[in-house]
Amino acid sequence: MDLSDVRARATVDLALSLTGPQSVATGLPHLAPPHLEDLLRTGLAVDWAESFLRPLHGARPSTLHITVSAWIDADTDARRTAARGGLSRNTVRAHLRAAESLLNRDLLTTGSGIHDLVHALSVTGGRPYTALRADAFCRSP
Repeated sequence: MDLSDVRARATVDLALSLTGPQSVATGLPHLAPPHLEDLLRTGLAVDWAESFLRPLHGARPSTLHITVSAWIDADTDARRTAARGGLSRNTVRAHLRAAESLLNRDLLTTGSGIHDLVHALSVTGGRPYTALRADAFCRSP
C-alpha cells in the first residue's frame, strides 16, 4: 500500500483497529474476515457516516462539504485543493477550520479526525476505497 495516500492510511488504521492483537484459538476453524467494503455498507456504518457529516450540509459557507471532499481527493493538500477549486489556499484552510469545529475533529494534523472523514465520505458516496481486503492485515494461524 502507498502510505503517502490519505485513504490508504485511513484504511490501514481502521484495519488495525478492527483486528487488534489476536489470539488464535486451537481447534476452531479459521474464518476469513469480511471485506472492508462489506463492513462499511452495514446500516450502522451508513447511519454513523450520515450523522457525522450532517453538520457540514447546513453550514455556512454552504461549500464546506465540497471543500472537505476535494481536500481528501487532493490527498489533504490545501494548495492542490485551492487550485482545483478556484479558491485561495487561505479559503481552503478557513473551510477546514470551520469543518473541524462542526465535526468536532482535528483535520489539520494527521490522525483519526482525517480518517473518520475519509471513512464517512466513502460510506456516503465519496470516492471508493482503494481495492483492499481486510484479510490483507490478518496473519495466517
